[in-house]
Amino acid sequence: MRNGVFAAVLALAVPLAAQASPSDWEGQVRSVAGKVQAKAFGAQWHDAAPGENLLAGDRLKTGSDGAAIVALPDGSEIKVSSGTLFEFNDSRHGEDSAGSVALFLGKLWARVQKAAGTRACFVVSTPTAVAGVRGTELEVGVADDGATLVSVAAGAVALSAEGGEIEVKAGEHAEAGHGEKPRPPVKGAMKFEAWADLRRKALLADPRGVMRALMAKIKKEEQDLEAALERFKVLEKETALLVDKARLARSGKQKDAYREIASEVEKGFAGLKKAAAAIETARNRLTMNATIMRHAYKAVSANKDLPAEARAELKSLITDLKNERVRLQKLRAEFKVEFRQKIGEVHRAYREFKEQKQVKEKVKSKRKARKDRE
Repeated sequence: MRNGVFAAVLALAVPLAAQASPSDWEGQVRSVAGKVQAKAFGAQWHDAAPGENLLAGDRLKTGSDGAAIVALPDGSEIKVSSGTLFEFNDSRHGEDSAGSVALFLGKLWARVQKAAGTRACFVVSTPTAVAGVRGTELEVGVADDGATLVSVAAGAVALSAEGGEIEVKAGEHAEAGHGEKPRPPVKGAMKFEAWADLRRKALLADPRGVMRALMAKIKKEEQDLEAALERFKVLEKETALLVDKARLARSGKQKDAYREIASEVEKGFAGLKKAAAAIETARNRLTMNATIMRHAYKAVSANKDLPAEARAELKSLITDLKNERVRLQKLRAEFKVEFRQKIGEVHRAYREFKEQKQVKEKVKSKRKARKDRE
């Protein structure tokens, strides 16, 4: 982001004696059993320890004998099963959000605190679906082929995939595969292990079809990420210009002009927040499906009965994925080095802008009350 661009917002803000800063952590490891590892964004894996905070972009994975319990800032709780990999998203992208995770593989159980209003307070995204939760107990699992299973014990979940959305209520389960709308919910519980075994058999029955679909999705998601990054750049420049105009209007004591521009600045920041969320969503989809494709290839390659022709095509598809790594690494590097820093600046500046506006409204209200008393 242009140096000093969002410092202009701070210059517009009224200093606050005390500010309630939101928690910087998205999750905290409460307990571990067996092999459990964590990784900060762009860092190396290390053994996770109780009390460790997990920030936006951090990942947690469990081995074949591993399990963990992770707490969220609002008191919600996640239980992580063995063979699971997930990443914490940035909760600042959503309003009144208790958190959001991208589940790459495996299974997790979550007990989510009930929130006011109708918006989801917790979101689990997978390679094939998004589960929006207001307050409930649910289990979400991802199979070898990237398909998603959601089982709800209490409350309700909005499950969306491929342009379709359904509500899964307590005592129901539903699933979504690649290129499919969510299937209608079914009464009763569904054991993840039994379902995952069925999905593994389906993968082995048509490995070429699954792998082709994954490769097509990965290439589409690369385009989505590039488009999201470009959109962010455009909005950043537009908002920076508005911030400069607002600063000039304030320094020139042009109150009416400042109020009008300040309203546009707020809209600009709201647009940047949405663009930041779009970047994170596109990156998650891309990374999750690349992970699933490698995982699926590993599962299929272990099948000794796989015909030579099919094995050769699958190997070719994995070679294509490796060839895409140059583009993938470039996009990931941009996100990590440049845009992640910029997104942090956007959220800080937006918070300062909102706080400035709230302080002004309080001052105005106090002055009015004083006049009324006089």
